Amino acid sequence: MLRQVESTAELAHNHACAGLADVCTGYAQVAVLSGDYRSAERELERSREILNRLPPDVAEDAGSVFGWGEDKLRYTEAWVYSYMGDEPKTEQAIERALELYPASDTRSPAQTNLMRAFARIKAGDITEGIRHASGVYGPLDSGQRTTMVDALAQRVLHSIPREVLNRPDVIEYRAPISAPSARLIES
Repeated sequence: MLRQVESTAELAHNHACAGLADVCTGYAQVAVLSGDYRSAERELERSREILNRLPPDVAEDAGSVFGWGEDKLRYTEAWVYSYMGDEPKTEQAIERALELYPASDTRSPAQTNLMRAFARIKAGDITEGIRHASGVYGPLDSGQRTTMVDALAQRVLHSIPREVLNRPDVIEYRAPISAPSARLIES
């Protein structure tokens, strides 16, 4: 992934574009999963710099794959900081992301709020994390439970320590998540 980031940056000749921003945020996510927080922070910073240099027609185009705006940056920050266990930075990124999502978008706020629940559980507040995740995932109808939403809901579940998996609130949260799904992969 690092080679891909560097290759993309080289091909882009340091030209700010949505593709380079996507690659950098993808690398930040891979880096944090491998425990390389320094590289994750570096790629988030690189993504912020790219966003600041993007032309307005790209930074403000939330409706197409050619756009790359602040909402995508804040979503990735929330994702990375939640894995780092940095609850204040996670909260800051989530609050900003939620401000940026259009009212018609129900999926992105659900995903972002599931990251909030994940961060709370990682920080040790299992009760609040489960309460929050249940409040986000439970009301979603099957059309809103996309592959990514389901994956984040599962991630919340898998972050719960083994010794509390039989608590009533955890069992209640696990029930709809563990139900089989006939869905194909969606965005």
